[in-house]
Amino acid sequence: MVDGARITSDTDTSLAPDFYEWTLAVAAAALFLLVLMALVRGIENWRAIEPLVWIHIATVMLPLAITPIQLLRRRGDGAHRALGRIWALSLFMTAMISFGIRDINDGGLSYIHIFSVVTVITVPLLVLAARRHRIARHRNSVRWLVTGALLAAGYFTLIPGRMLGGWLWG
Repeated sequence: MVDGARITSDTDTSLAPDFYEWTLAVAAAALFLLVLMALVRGIENWRAIEPLVWIHIATVMLPLAITPIQLLRRRGDGAHRALGRIWALSLFMTAMISFGIRDINDGGLSYIHIFSVVTVITVPLLVLAARRHRIARHRNSVRWLVTGALLAAGYFTLIPGRMLGGWLWG
């Protein structure tokens, strides 16, 4: 049962964003802007990029844009659920698409694909937790996915020598 900004259940978890979620929201917004800057700076190279990479970028930019909104706005209402569905589906698609992108490791999977495996497993679990009103489990799953699948994996793409990193810093 929701009572103001608190949920009363066996976990009694506050629905208000905490410091960690504020940090994740700011980091997601910053990463979104850095990727946009990289894309603008790399405009002359766009034609050389495979369509699968463009789809991957598009599907990851959506949850990056939604993350600060979801972490900082009111939770549990219809808008939260609708944005959450879009976020989860887009993040799941991003992970699945990544298995087709193997430019770094001579056609094999790289270490960054570990994030994809974790995402493919975790997204259905966080959706199930939300549907079963297991708020603490849902919240922890979201926090781990934002931390690892979005932010850690995303910031790795900005390393010089990677496509986006080369465009941003080059």
